[in-house]
Amino acid sequence: MDVLIIAGVSKFQGSQFSIKKDIYLTKDDEIMSYANLERYFGLTPTSTLANHTAPYLVGIYLYNFLIRRGITCELINFLDLEVERFKKLLQQDPKVIALSTTFLTNIKLVKNVTKTIRQYAPDIKIVLGGPLVYNSYLLYQMRNIDYDTDSCGQDFFFLNQDRELHEDINLFVVEEQGEATLQQIITTIKNCGDLSGIPNIAYYNKDNQLVFAQRKAEDNSFGEDLVNWSEVPDEYLSPIFPVRGSRGCPYKCSYCNFCIARKFRLKDINIVAKEISALARKSFEKQGIKIHTGTTVKALKKNKDSVTAVLEGGGKSQEITVERVISAVGIVGNTENLGLEKTKIKVEKGHILTNEWCETAELGIYAIGDVAAGPWLAHKASHEGVLCVEKIKDLKSTHPMKKENIPGCTYSYPQIASVGLTEEKAKALGRDIKVGRFPYLGNGKAIAMGETEGLVKTIFDGTSGELLGAHMIGAEVTELIQGFCLAKTLEATEQEIMETIFPHPTLSEMMHESVLDAFGKVIHM
Repeated sequence: MDVLIIAGVSKFQGSQFSIKKDIYLTKDDEIMSYANLERYFGLTPTSTLANHTAPYLVGIYLYNFLIRRGITCELINFLDLEVERFKKLLQQDPKVIALSTTFLTNIKLVKNVTKTIRQYAPDIKIVLGGPLVYNSYLLYQMRNIDYDTDSCGQDFFFLNQDRELHEDINLFVVEEQGEATLQQIITTIKNCGDLSGIPNIAYYNKDNQLVFAQRKAEDNSFGEDLVNWSEVPDEYLSPIFPVRGSRGCPYKCSYCNFCIARKFRLKDINIVAKEISALARKSFEKQGIKIHTGTTVKALKKNKDSVTAVLEGGGKSQEITVERVISAVGIVGNTENLGLEKTKIKVEKGHILTNEWCETAELGIYAIGDVAAGPWLAHKASHEGVLCVEKIKDLKSTHPMKKENIPGCTYSYPQIASVGLTEEKAKALGRDIKVGRFPYLGNGKAIAMGETEGLVKTIFDGTSGELLGAHMIGAEVTELIQGFCLAKTLEATEQEIMETIFPHPTLSEMMHESVLDAFGKVIHM
């Protein structure tokens, strides 16, 4: 055997399937229990786990990805329940044990797993990857800039130098995707090759010094991983949105929201984690707007006074005729014919790579706006222009760009605005959070305006009180969001915001109430 994949422990089994316990991934009227996954996909039978209805999708994904590329492997989903099977599989002499941190969400939990592994496999190389490792790498890169990494130093690899926590791990995969890197590691170890030339890895040398290999972004294609499951009725439910760093289920079925061409339906839109998006869709559809998700525009036919669009999604094709078509698929930086290839400037996916000061890899050359990395917003570009000029003049008051403080606004009806982390992103980063909400229906000014549809949502760090993010939908939220932007820039805590006096009657009172609600102190609800 080339590699033995270990996805996690039973404590978190099922958490990637749904936020409601009675919702499962199904196929042909069958709940995808562990036993059924074994039957469908050829995993080694394990009768003791037949009743576990929700194995880790990330483990299934890696198993599929590697098998299809000629790597022999086996999968352990719940190490604490499968120790005896683990011991038997070790007799097949795996060259690598691969661990994912999609659900091993903190370094102490990882240590508990690696400790068990080392009890029975003291010499097999352990490779660790996934969201926790990638986020640890990102935080480590920010340790010497104007960013508070001390508060999270104990919770992430590399920042936490406790040797005991990483001594069992031979290699870390520090790429956001990481599948191709893992495949290269396994192949190299299998052939007794030199690991030093592999990009996207980190390790501790004999002197316990941390070493990072060169970075090389992966752009994996998963077209060959498609499995055409039979069409299923709309009432069957798919998993919830995948956590950051995990591609989830490998089979990319047309009805599943882990695939690019989504076709799925939830019985109750209120269970969707992305509340603001759900509320926006509900409002748009009430206005008569038809929304097609998981759909590709295959062709446009121009008529005399209209345009006919050919749409394809979910294995079906349809035509719709409209008065106008607006294409809003993104922007492309004008980086061609500038002679950049004669410089050290690096271009990735049509955009120039810069650091937090807008500096390129070529000394003295800066890049801002649409030519640089996103988000591609006018207010971000304007701020970059001021920032880089101040940097060129070496003004001491200049601060680097913090993208997490850039507001995003959608000028639709209702308006949408946000800044910082979403609730899902904060949880994926392992943050202990508190979430507050306040509806427009509870605000006197909104009622007087006749604008009672909307929500203000805030996310705080439950320990420090740091404002992590704010997300709003409703009247004038593109004006209100700046209050939360200012709070983030000033690093205000929940206590300082709660002690701020908001004028009455105003829409801004909802911002105050949302903060109060996060800490169980809401007044007018």
